[in-house]
Amino acid sequence: MPNQAASSSEPTDQDRPPLFSVIWCGRDTSDSARAAVDALQRQTLPDFELVVGDCGSSDGTLELFEAAAASDKRIRIAHRWTTQSGDALLTALRQCRGEYVAICPMDGTFRPQALEVAARELERSAAGGIATKGSLVDGYGNELDRVDIVSLLLTNYRPYLPAIFLRRKVLLAVGLDEDDWFGGSLALDLCCRLSTDYGLAYYSEWLVDCPEPARSVVGVSTDVTEAIDDRLRLVARAFSADGFFGRGCEVLALESKANQLGILWQQFRAAGQSEIEYLITAPLRSVVWGLHLSLRMDHRTLRTLHRLLCIRSANLGLLATPLQRVLATIASMGGRLPIHLGYAIWNQAWGYWLKRKILLLTMPGERFHHAAPSRESMFADIYALAAARHEERGQIDFAIEMWDHARPPDDVDIDSTACQALLKSPTATDLTLADFQRKWVRRHLGDARVVHLNMKKRSGGKIRIGYHCAFMDGDTMRNMMRDVIAAHDRDRFEIYGYAPRPVPLDIGSVFDAWRHTPFEADASPGLNDERFRELVRSDNIDVFVELTGFSPGHRFGAMSGRCAPVQVSFLNHTGTSQVPNVDYVLSDEICTPSDSGVEQHYSEQIYRLPGCFFCFDYSSLDEPPVAEAPHLRNGFITFGCFGTAGKIGSGLIEQWAKLLRRAPGSILHVQNPQLSRAGNRRFMLNRFRSHGISHERLRLEGGVTRGELLKVYRQIDISLDTWPYCGGNTIAESLWHGVPVVTYRGNRFSSAYGASLVTAAGCPDLVARTLDEYVELAVELARDSSRLVRLRQNLRQMSLKHGLGDSKQFARNLEQAFSDMLVRASATGDAAVSRSPTSTTAVPCEPGYADALRR
Repeated sequence: MPNQAASSSEPTDQDRPPLFSVIWCGRDTSDSARAAVDALQRQTLPDFELVVGDCGSSDGTLELFEAAAASDKRIRIAHRWTTQSGDALLTALRQCRGEYVAICPMDGTFRPQALEVAARELERSAAGGIATKGSLVDGYGNELDRVDIVSLLLTNYRPYLPAIFLRRKVLLAVGLDEDDWFGGSLALDLCCRLSTDYGLAYYSEWLVDCPEPARSVVGVSTDVTEAIDDRLRLVARAFSADGFFGRGCEVLALESKANQLGILWQQFRAAGQSEIEYLITAPLRSVVWGLHLSLRMDHRTLRTLHRLLCIRSANLGLLATPLQRVLATIASMGGRLPIHLGYAIWNQAWGYWLKRKILLLTMPGERFHHAAPSRESMFADIYALAAARHEERGQIDFAIEMWDHARPPDDVDIDSTACQALLKSPTATDLTLADFQRKWVRRHLGDARVVHLNMKKRSGGKIRIGYHCAFMDGDTMRNMMRDVIAAHDRDRFEIYGYAPRPVPLDIGSVFDAWRHTPFEADASPGLNDERFRELVRSDNIDVFVELTGFSPGHRFGAMSGRCAPVQVSFLNHTGTSQVPNVDYVLSDEICTPSDSGVEQHYSEQIYRLPGCFFCFDYSSLDEPPVAEAPHLRNGFITFGCFGTAGKIGSGLIEQWAKLLRRAPGSILHVQNPQLSRAGNRRFMLNRFRSHGISHERLRLEGGVTRGELLKVYRQIDISLDTWPYCGGNTIAESLWHGVPVVTYRGNRFSSAYGASLVTAAGCPDLVARTLDEYVELAVELARDSSRLVRLRQNLRQMSLKHGLGDSKQFARNLEQAFSDMLVRASATGDAAVSRSPTSTTAVPCEPGYADALRR
């Protein structure tokens, strides 16, 4: 008997959840039901259940399924549900038990290998689902090979759910059991949530046979009014304070409404529902008027109107082609002139007529007008915006993908931003970073040659150093380099500064000579790369140092033709640049160990400074005094991180969630400018919730001034460094205010330099070698009150004693490095030591155009 009891409690095959749940939802479609059953019985992957949601059929559909279920236990039939397709589908999704979910086509069938292939691709990918060929279609049956928030909301393509295979746990994570779904537009709602929060990977093969996917009504209300209302509310949410795009994108919201209303117009007309012609008029008229008003104050409306016109030229007749050609020419121009010309076109006496014509009287066409610019170039600015939104949510790999779509116009700033952001990617390696940089060089610099400059002898024999930084006027320079530059030995060195914007007196005064070097697009006269290079050469700079990294405003383009005999990349780009004629990257033994073999991925030589390669000196600033350790008065530990949200990805949140579970009663305070947006706070809360951490354990705060932020350190017991891109200011400021920092030393420059900073403050015992140790070190520190108090009292002095805050010694280290570089160059007879391209050219360093631009 005991054995029988034990046996009866074991799960049977029927109790075990299947790998796939396949949903069939419909009404009075017996042919579709029969085809679905036949197709599923032919599947090469048999581990599935069929969840049947009959919406009140009276043609024998339900009886057909009941007969099939009698012989196949994989078929589950629910009671009759709502007659609305979206609501029925939502109910069916909630009843699924499988790890993966598929939705039967009502007007086609799965191919025999569909579930097997989908399961394989889902297992390979970390995305929320797999979008197969045909998953995004327009009203003419054309398909798009990507499913993302831009293609979903801002094109004339609509999702075809049967071609998309989903993870059930991701459906739960995006709110499957919540009540805020738009049932009348469930297909779009579902795809928007998945694409923004978890991504939809694309698989370029057909897994569904469907003759007309554009006519599918799966996940779309058959009630015209409900469909229109839900679609407009869905768009409004995406552009609300709590939505993905957030506020400030009102023009794009109007563009999205125009596209979504056009999709419904096509869809219901194709279904023979003539009431759409009347019901669509009022919301479209509202969009036209909104764009008309917006055009008076926001020039981005010009771009929106052009995009809408590209696919809605059918009713313009002979006017279409010349108008498109004029707008295409304007779009290719730079400066303010194209904006003035665009306003002239869209605001003329016939401008309002034109807006009404393309929106109120014209459905989306089958393709872009032949005279219009390419679709890729027209949507580049929206993809750049989507990339920025993904980055500020910590979704770096998503952002990189969006920037890739934003690349067609070869915008160097967009492309450079992607280079800088890739350092934050958890999937990046030294190899992939180097490859990405090489592609940047090919796109924007071409086949640049190695250039040598001869060093000029000057009276006095001083070495002339030139520092360039696009953010020379900011706190980063003030905290890191201002006092270092001031401490340079003026008997041996002359220091020049270059920046595109004027700088405050406290920064400008530390340079012996100062050059204002705006770009041509920003000022007249401005300096393109060639003229900037000529200016630096005419200043007879011996060592030119780029501090900007690949943030906007850098001068790597000028450096590729060589500005000075020795060129150095330092500070903001902790990796290789792969730019020809950049000779050195500054680092140290902790960031890039000399025995690690990392040099094979660098075009530059790595010069390792003694100690830490960074310096943060707050001793001359008016900083608040160190406060008492907050856990003494609170009775609980407060962990904190003030790093930008782009550094806080899902992998790091998983580790922080482990830490909070290991430290009962503790809370985590995260604060950065990106969390000022309600949508970003919601997204971060949801990510913690998926790991079992409730909102009561979290304080999420938005951006404040630096002075206000420094006061928040009074509330923090332990700071947590970010990974895989470490903090800089956030580490040094924490230590200066008595807050110990736990960091994880990763396996590449950008993920290891936090360890260098923490070690330079005398705390090598707070550097973890693994992520598990990162959590363990934080837990141990949280349990040691006396240690926290002791560190609170001593960290400021430790930062000075161990070198992190010693500007004078750091200046000596830099001077020795620059002198060594020049000696090496002299010893070889060539100044250039770059290890990239082999062809060379000798260029004399003579003054020219630059003399007229000096101040």
